[in-house]
Amino acid sequence: MKIYFSIHSFLSALLMLISLNSNAQSLAFGDWVFDDSTTSKGYIAAYTMNGSYSLLGKVCYLSNNMCHWSLALDVSCIKNSSSPVLLNLSSEGIHTEVYCDGTHNQQLYTYLFKDHDLMGSAFSKAQMVGIAFALTNEQFKVLRFSLYGSTEAINAMYSQLQKYSQEGNRTV
Repeated sequence: MKIYFSIHSFLSALLMLISLNSNAQSLAFGDWVFDDSTTSKGYIAAYTMNGSYSLLGKVCYLSNNMCHWSLALDVSCIKNSSSPVLLNLSSEGIHTEVYCDGTHNQQLYTYLFKDHDLMGSAFSKAQMVGIAFALTNEQFKVLRFSLYGSTEAINAMYSQLQKYSQEGNRTV
């Protein structure tokens, strides 16, 4: 539970900082956050953070309304390279791949899940997901994320994306 409170505290502090920007909307849903403060960068997102500060979420790009399940973690990658991952959900195990989308910031690299529909279906049925990420030295990085609140955060993101699309706004 200590990890939960530190994540919750971090997300609360993040929400307070984001709320200082009057144009930004950031809403918490369980362990997930919907954040449209990134519209100036061309996307909005719904995500959660785990105890190792990795992110799991869904990102929608305003230029084309395309959405992707993404993972941001401290494992470096070469853009467009792929890596196998194993997902452990309460009801099933899933093997899939992620591909490198480049750097998220100075510490994290972004990976996009290849099978978008499979991820959405699997994540909607579970409260937690474990992700085993293959590393180059025959080891794994194992991540766990709460999915509590993900459906609500993603629905809020889709609603906002639809508003932007109807208004013709691609950036704010």
